[in-house]
Amino acid sequence: MTDDRDELRILEDGIDELAKLNLEFFREIAKGKHPDGVAPVLWVHVIHGTWANPEESKVRPTWSEPGGSLELALRKCGDAALWQKVRFARTPNWSGTNSFAARATATAQLRDYFKGVLLDKQTTFDRHVVIAHSHGGNVAADALRSLGPLAENFSGLLTLGTPFVQRVRKWEEQGEVSFDSITGIHAHAFALFFALTLAFCWLADGRYWLSAATTVVGAMPWILARFQRFLALAGGLSAAIPLTVVPVYWWVRPVSLGGLMSCAVGAFVVALFLASRMAIMHSVRFLGFNDGAAEDDLPPPLKTPLLAIRAPADEASLAISAASGAVFLSESLGAVGIKALRSVPGWIYAVLGAAMVISTWCALVWPGNGFWKTAVALSWSVPVVVPMVGLIVSLILKFGATLLIALACGPEALEAPGIVRVFAEPLPRSEDALGAPSTLRMVFPSSGDLAALRKGGTLRHSIYEYPSVQAYMADWILRHVVPPHEVAGG
Repeated sequence: MTDDRDELRILEDGIDELAKLNLEFFREIAKGKHPDGVAPVLWVHVIHGTWANPEESKVRPTWSEPGGSLELALRKCGDAALWQKVRFARTPNWSGTNSFAARATATAQLRDYFKGVLLDKQTTFDRHVVIAHSHGGNVAADALRSLGPLAENFSGLLTLGTPFVQRVRKWEEQGEVSFDSITGIHAHAFALFFALTLAFCWLADGRYWLSAATTVVGAMPWILARFQRFLALAGGLSAAIPLTVVPVYWWVRPVSLGGLMSCAVGAFVVALFLASRMAIMHSVRFLGFNDGAAEDDLPPPLKTPLLAIRAPADEASLAISAASGAVFLSESLGAVGIKALRSVPGWIYAVLGAAMVISTWCALVWPGNGFWKTAVALSWSVPVVVPMVGLIVSLILKFGATLLIALACGPEALEAPGIVRVFAEPLPRSEDALGAPSTLRMVFPSSGDLAALRKGGTLRHSIYEYPSVQAYMADWILRHVVPPHEVAGG
């Protein structure tokens, strides 16, 4: 018995097989013009990265275009006779916007371009390699992966400083309330609860304008989360409101602790009622071709041999490393906190409850006794304040980690941190794991590289401007001009 995903996979396999047979037919026709069996031309397809759309540049050609600085630098390296057989293709430009949606659109366009190159009778028998920088590597890898078996006709993919990203949807077990769900899906409701508590305190104190303003501020994250461009602001407010409201409680100084607790209970009821109607899930837009429905739902393998070159000290790598560390820290704290609460023996909760009841009763009987006033404050505040402070700290860490991921990979990471998890890794995730034809080469800038970077005033992420990387790229390209097996076959 097959489900919808299996049926879709069977249909895709049939389409891929038909496309492969179609390509073999075209190549056999073209092969008649080359009796020695050697491809006459190697085409180099260069894909630019984020914020590098040539159409937005005042100077043309840009580094990624034919005749640009990259091609000129590469042609100065290696055998000039071999370079006569190399052509730099004019690949379609993509927007360069740092978002999953923009890269998904670019992937579809590039896939159609690659298919056209393979099936064009003028280029079908030629050889092809792809060079991509930054998030252009994600676009190129996903486009090649979506080609299925046709991708095997590309001799190689070389990426420069690419953080291979993938989104997955995180599912929770039935009945489970995890830290991610509290600080992710319900983050806006959590912020609204704090804001409403403060608003009710203002209202009880007769400060009506402050109460109304606080209510509006508490509702702002929910409203802003519905607009793509304001997701970062919505997430920031959700993290900042609880942190701001806690010290303001002491400034408001309600009539009594009982009054504060009454306000909190009222705010909780209202926030709980509104939370189910906030439709936070409605703002989440997922998933794309390279995204998974779960963490173990890995994408199909990349059929094209991959060589990934990265500089460990470049800005993108540092941002992703910091984001990964922050994510690990926030998730670890959340997991420890939830586990600790679940492991607390029941008798401790019973003792705390008894202390609350006894201290409150004694404070009502002896209202002027300072000891019972202190006992009430401690018995009611410690069990609430300590976990709340830990939750707020974890929430801030969670937002900081998500913000770093959003800066590196796209604002969609801010849509629902408890639902969507983003992976950013040196090599693409794949079903084949270690069997995938991928190689990672880390480049530490030489003195010549650093001198060139200082002279040009560029970032280390512009790894294509390293002289040592350019020499290595040139050698990699020329090795694909006439592969050894074609020379032997001729």
